[in-house]
Formats: sequence, C-alpha cells, structure tokens
Amino acid sequence: MCLSFCSSFSLGASANCCVFLFIIVLFLIGLSRVYVNEQYPSDVAAGYAFGVWLGLNVLVMELFRFSRRFTKLRKEPN
Repeated sequence: MCLSFCSSFSLGASANCCVFLFIIVLFLIGLSRVYVNEQYPSDVAAGYAFGVWLGLNVLVMELFRFSRRFTKLRKEPN
C-alpha cells in the first residue's frame, strides 16, 4: 500500500527514490519495535511477509485487470 501511495504522487526517477525511502523507513520501524521489546522478531517478520504477500497480490491483480482491458481494446473494431 505504501508503494502504491508513493508511486501515485511521484513521477520518474523521484518515484524510485521515494519507494526506496519508504522501504527504509518501514524496515527501521520494525527494528525499533524489536529494540524496545514491544514485539517479538517473529511478529515483525510475519508483518513484513504479509505486506510483501499483499503487495504482490495487488500487483498481480492489477496486471491481470490491465491485460484484460488491453485485450478488449485490441478486439474492438475502430
């Protein structure tokens, strides 16, 4: 979700920098939760894994939706 938010407001090379910055911040937040003994490392790792899984699922669904729209446009006569 964070990556899509960042990419929707940024364009070009600045989007890559913005995505990289958000990933670093998310990693540091997870480390700080473990450092202050607020959560177990396995909880933080599970949160990261869930975030990656959710992000990949959204990406695949968007690619599928785009491909369906693109094939519909190709089949329609002008």
